Amino acid sequence: MYYPKRSVLAVSMRPPAISLIFLIAGTLTISGCAYFNTFYNALNYFQTAEEEISKKAAGEKLSKKAEEALDKTIVNCNIVLEDFPESKLRDNALFLSAKSYYYRGEFSTAKKRLLRLKREHPASPFLEEAFLWLSRCKWKLGETEAAQSDLQALSESLAKEKSNRHQRVQVAVTLGEIHIELGDRSAAVVQFREAVKLSKDSILKGQLLLRSGELLLQIDQPENALTMYQKAMKESSDPDHLNAANLEVVRILRLLEKWDETIETIQLLLSNDKFSSLKSDLNLELAQLYEMRGMIQEANSRYSTITEDFPKTEASASAYFQMGGLALSESEDYEAAKRFFGNVEKEKRSSLLVPAARIRVKEVESYLEVISTLDALSAVLAAARLDVKETDPLESEPEDSLEVLLDSMTVLTQVKETAAVDTLNTRQELSQNLYTLGELFAFHFNRKDSAVKVLEQLVMGYPESNAHPQALFTLGYLLTERGDTAKAEIYLSDLIETHPTSEYAVQAASERGIELINEAEELLESAEAQIKSDPESAIQSYKQLLAEYPESQYVPHAILSIGHVHEHSLHNMDSTLRYYSQLMETYPESEQAESIQSHYQKLSIAFNQSQTDTLRSQTGRDSTL
Repeated sequence: MYYPKRSVLAVSMRPPAISLIFLIAGTLTISGCAYFNTFYNALNYFQTAEEEISKKAAGEKLSKKAEEALDKTIVNCNIVLEDFPESKLRDNALFLSAKSYYYRGEFSTAKKRLLRLKREHPASPFLEEAFLWLSRCKWKLGETEAAQSDLQALSESLAKEKSNRHQRVQVAVTLGEIHIELGDRSAAVVQFREAVKLSKDSILKGQLLLRSGELLLQIDQPENALTMYQKAMKESSDPDHLNAANLEVVRILRLLEKWDETIETIQLLLSNDKFSSLKSDLNLELAQLYEMRGMIQEANSRYSTITEDFPKTEASASAYFQMGGLALSESEDYEAAKRFFGNVEKEKRSSLLVPAARIRVKEVESYLEVISTLDALSAVLAAARLDVKETDPLESEPEDSLEVLLDSMTVLTQVKETAAVDTLNTRQELSQNLYTLGELFAFHFNRKDSAVKVLEQLVMGYPESNAHPQALFTLGYLLTERGDTAKAEIYLSDLIETHPTSEYAVQAASERGIELINEAEELLESAEAQIKSDPESAIQSYKQLLAEYPESQYVPHAILSIGHVHEHSLHNMDSTLRYYSQLMETYPESEQAESIQSHYQKLSIAFNQSQTDTLRSQTGRDSTL
């Protein structure tokens, strides 16, 4: 269950009800004045706005009701200021309208009103509080250092006087919010704790303690966060605060691996009807506890129960997500994982896990597609062997599927080329898919050992592959990360020696302080220099780069440049489209292909249309003969 995190700043800025009573009582003596009713209406509108703002979650926009109430507050205050220049409530109107402008996000206007209040009413009783609001305006306008200095001075002044606890609370909360914005969460917690100590508002105290717990978790202090949440349970009587605090206590106990205490707390909460709204979340916590303890069967069973007993909830969406993760990590059942992750959005479209679930579905689909493609390509290569009677390489999926697949690949690398099958292209495509499989294992499914096996198979069995240098580089990275630096160095040295012009070799060499002579780059620069003076020679230089350095990172650029020269210098549309097409087909995900895609499509349509028009014109002339 998720609870709205109300803005502690908005809650803290609400003045005590008794202050409003005295304010109204003090103005009753002039109730016969016309402007009093106008200001009284402004005050009522402002109270309505503040009540709405106090309910607002942190970072949320103002509700329409709050916006309308603030607008009416400002309109009525302006009437007092403009139509009743001698009014005794002018400073009240200036201050109230300044706060309204602040809430609307019009900080410059709010600041001007506050300065006007100070200038026109130097004896106003609102000046001290106005100084606080002026500091807030400075903060929001980017004058953070000045705002902090002003607030610190005000805090010290108020502490010496030991008066106006409410204002001291506001100062502490504002300083805390500024510290959060500056990234100093520890300092923010100190300020919030000071505000809790000073405040008599249980709602505000609960909100501040919950916020402090959240901040302490963010800076990896779970024990201190636990103390804050437990204190929130004692200080606040708000049902939302109690629910949130109890649930966070359970989560922290689980993360601290205090298993018995976690289970005991969960059981106590489940047996208390007061916390019935937490049942789905508590069951989810229990399932996650089982998972953390390696009790996978119990965890899956509990997750399944949640989806049945609490359908269409955030908890059931989370349960499906967790089951998807277990299907991948424990049973390697990718079809089941895809189904579970797909159910997250079906269960609750607004779930915070939906974006992550969508990504997981795409990753699993990519895996299944790669496996299917490898299966098909393996069959094509196997058909080239007259004596092969191999078992389908994926037939025993999921158990030992990787080993079966790699064994099959090992056999297939020994197949002799035949005229019946374009073995070279098939091997190229197969090796590319092997690399994709290795990348999925390494960077998407956290199966780095499996990734190393796949990539080593590619490196050893497909030395002619375009994916060979990338596979060597990735192997070096994975083995280094695993701590096997000696083996990693072998692969990276092989990369630099056998593929010196590839971008992966250049990066590996750079990381080792080795400077490689980049002849491909020199050819590219030579071609660029010839485009205007001798476009034909430029094209020849680009073609030389393609022929001699097919692994170079400059290949897509060279193909694009050849097409560009044909289009703009030689005006040969056939060749232009041929090279643009080659770029789109060979390097579809390159920056160059993306940059030319739209232009290529327009050129193709225009060229085809002109060819059609020419053909029609020729046909028309022939028919008249």
